[in-house]
Amino acid sequence: MPKIIIIRGAAGVGKTVVSKNVAKVLKGKYVSMDKIVDNKKNKLYKDKEKGMISQKSFLKANKLLLTKFNKEIKDGKILIIDGCFYWKSQIMNFKKRFGQDLLVFTLKASLKTCIRRDNKRKKPIGKDAIGAVYNASTKFDCGILIDTNKRNVYGVVGEILKSILI
Repeated sequence: MPKIIIIRGAAGVGKTVVSKNVAKVLKGKYVSMDKIVDNKKNKLYKDKEKGMISQKSFLKANKLLLTKFNKEIKDGKILIIDGCFYWKSQIMNFKKRFGQDLLVFTLKASLKTCIRRDNKRKKPIGKDAIGAVYNASTKFDCGILIDTNKRNVYGVVGEILKSILI
């Protein structure tokens, strides 16, 4: 069983609802990378690279996350981390530290699907932001790929659980 599960992909692909359900089933700890990066006290959103939050800031976010949840990891709790992970270096940083104890899932959907899903949120982030994050997060694939275009949450969660429990 992995210690860290990353569920990554574009905004609107279904990461958060899938991650929370996986955490619930596995009795793991759900962690939002966005909350760490967006936390004003961490000041990570200020450093930009190619118009986006920098790799350096995301590597700092990894360190903050692992420091904050160190006890849970030591106690054998699984962390399910939800985030776009549009810098491969951020994932490789986790891979270097956790090796075989890290499992990565990349959720995929069309840009049209992501925009449609965003429009259904209580607080949509908007077509332009969805497009920018989509372009950044789909530049590379990593781990196990799951197409969420025509699947409901339970189908995606089931596929993740099947991959973990094999």
